[in-house]
Amino acid sequence: MVEIRDYNAAGDGIANDTAAVQAALDSGEVVHFTSGTYLCGTLYMRSNGGIHLDEGATLLAIPGKENYNADDFSPRNRVFVSEKVSGAHLIIAEECENISITGKGKIAGNFKSVFDLTQTDERWRPHYPRPEWRMAQMIFLAACRNVIVKDVTLCDSQYWTCFLLDCENVVISGVKVRADRMVINADGLDIDCCRNVKIDNCDIDCGDDCIALRANERHALRNSPCDNIVVENCRLRSPACAVRVGVGNGTLRNCHLKNLQIYDSSVGIGICPSYTPGSCVNVENILFEDVTFEGEQAFLMLPHWGTVLNADDPEIKPVRNITLRNFKGKCHRSSLIAAPAEKGVFSSFNLENVTLSLAEVTGTISQYRWPFEENGVLNVYRMPELDTNGLTAESDGTLPAVLHRP
Repeated sequence: MVEIRDYNAAGDGIANDTAAVQAALDSGEVVHFTSGTYLCGTLYMRSNGGIHLDEGATLLAIPGKENYNADDFSPRNRVFVSEKVSGAHLIIAEECENISITGKGKIAGNFKSVFDLTQTDERWRPHYPRPEWRMAQMIFLAACRNVIVKDVTLCDSQYWTCFLLDCENVVISGVKVRADRMVINADGLDIDCCRNVKIDNCDIDCGDDCIALRANERHALRNSPCDNIVVENCRLRSPACAVRVGVGNGTLRNCHLKNLQIYDSSVGIGICPSYTPGSCVNVENILFEDVTFEGEQAFLMLPHWGTVLNADDPEIKPVRNITLRNFKGKCHRSSLIAAPAEKGVFSSFNLENVTLSLAEVTGTISQYRWPFEENGVLNVYRMPELDTNGLTAESDGTLPAVLHRP
């Protein structure tokens, strides 16, 4: 371990410490940050090294796009123009192994330096208007092996907080994520085309999806299934999906999510193989177990994120063997399971000891996702074979427990 103060970092929150911190990281050792605020632009991690932040130590994103990496620094990097986001990052690790980010300190995205907090955009849900330039994923880890992220607080991101692409053997434990709920696209943890990932004892409260499981092989630049993901003992709060499953063109399989406490969230679990027409994910063997939910909509599974009214995605891929076990939801909107027109593409959706309580209804499923006015506690579309014997549904008595539509 090397000491950051030995590299002449000021840590006063005023001086630009990028060069000093990068020099320490280039040593290939774990860099120890004592209490202080280290104002930095893009930092590149090295194999066998890491970042260890003492309590009271903060890595803070410096304002100004000139302090960040070029958008095209890597063919794996993407710029999402429609979301008004750059390809810049605060921390980058690409093709590294045996790296760590640990300690009781903070890594902060400094969103207030780019967003106008006096304005509100009411489209979709209330949020700050997107600025003309903002940083992309605060932490960008691509094609890395043997990664540990432990005990740190990741906060104030301008876009996704922590993104892992095509990584293997990852542990994320005891991490706290705090992103302003008014920052649109401020995801917590995005796991894309990764293998052997364990996420445990994390507390995520953010502005978009808390945990997103993805399989975008176009970004990974190779055939790389997202496989063997374990999430347990986590507390999640989101104005979007607490857990989002889908996005990409590859395969997402063998995921076990258990002991989740989801609260004050718009959607507890959202499963959708097609986010962009022509790009679809094959989703297989996903188990949600021992989950409590309080919020709007407990779960949502549908072929396309936009609508069940449009023609199905011609690239639609199978979604099969999805299980909710010991799931208890207190909801203000109906849940939805909708299949594409082609029979058998969605199969083996299992409800085992699922209880949904619909009370104090504050709204119905958005009309662009559900074309019918009447709603059951659970709406089922094009899945007559779904066995709902494992479901207990409660409402104020005016809504049916399960409403099937052909």
